[in-house]
Amino acid sequence: MKILILISLFYCPLTFALTSKYYPLVYDSYLLEKKGDIPRAISKMTSIYKTQSDDYFVNLRLGELFTKDKKFKLAIDHFRRASRLQAEAIDPWFQISTIALSEKDWAQVEIATEEILKRDPLHLVAYIRSLTAQIETEKYSKAIERMDEILKHHPLNKELLELKARAFQKNGDSVQSKKTLMQLILVDPENVLAKSLLSDMKEP
Repeated sequence: MKILILISLFYCPLTFALTSKYYPLVYDSYLLEKKGDIPRAISKMTSIYKTQSDDYFVNLRLGELFTKDKKFKLAIDHFRRASRLQAEAIDPWFQISTIALSEKDWAQVEIATEEILKRDPLHLVAYIRSLTAQIETEKYSKAIERMDEILKHHPLNKELLELKARAFQKNGDSVQSKKTLMQLILVDPENVLAKSLLSDMKEP
C-alpha cells in the first residue's frame, strides 16, 4: 500500500509540486487518518505546510483534515487558498459547499456552488445545492428559472423535480407544483414528498 501511494504521488499533475522528501509525511497522515487520529494527521501535514504553504495539494489535504476535525473555518481558509493556487480547480469549492451545506449556511452554499458552475456549467450536484440554497432563502422564481435550464439536460432527475415542485408550492403556484409532482410520481411512484404534497392538495 505504501509503495502504491508513493507511486501515485510521484505521478500527480503539476499541481502537486512536493518533492519526494515530503512523501513519508503525507503517507503517515493517511495512516493516522485511517486510525482516527486526525489531530496527529493534521500535525504531519502542518509540518509540510510550514515550508510548502503555496502547494495546492497540501492546502487541499489540510482542508479535508480540518473538516474531519470539525474546524470548519480553518478548513475553508485552506480550501480558499488551494483555489487561489489552482484557479480552475473545482474540488476546493465543492468542499466549501459541503461544509456550508452541513452548517445550513445558505449564502455560502450559493457562493461556493456558483464558483463550481463557473468552471463546470453542467455540474449537477452543484446545481442541486445551489437550487436548494435559493429555495431555503425564498428565491423561488430564480430557482424555478434555473431549474428549467438544468432539467433540459436531466429531465427525469428526481432531486430536480422535487426541488421544482417545492419551489412552485412555496411560491403559491399549486397548479405547476401539482403538474411537477405528477411527473415525479411517474419517475418515482413511491416518492414520499410527492405523495405528501399531493395529499395536501386534495380537496376536502
